[in-house]
Amino acid sequence: MRRLQKEPRDKPFFCHDENLEFAALIKECNQGAMFISAIKLMKRAGAKDPQIISECDNQDIHILTKNTRHFRNPPENIKIGIICIGKKLDKEFIKKLKSLFLKHRKHSFYYQKIFLIDDHVTMFDRVANTRTILQ
Repeated sequence: MRRLQKEPRDKPFFCHDENLEFAALIKECNQGAMFISAIKLMKRAGAKDPQIISECDNQDIHILTKNTRHFRNPPENIKIGIICIGKKLDKEFIKKLKSLFLKHRKHSFYYQKIFLIDDHVTMFDRVANTRTILQ
């Protein structure tokens, strides 16, 4: 009997900074999302933030970063989503982010959105110009 083809996965795909705190996050959240480091994406270390944003937008990869200052106001012409982490990655925080990834499993959900994570998760929709507190 012939096997049916599986549907391709539509997990969100994120580019992250090179930071040791992200190792625990990636280990815990890899069933809800896929991750690639900025160094592997850019094929070199020390790339500037605008270069990372444009390369991620070209390759359709969302951004996960601890740099809230430069990524909070991205250029208007990008379609990718950005998750800015404003606090230290601890066990409770990783559980919040894991539940976000498992609740919103589609890559397309993160388009045109900025997530700011401090004590709670705040979502800014760049198209509708709205702000929503998720957790």
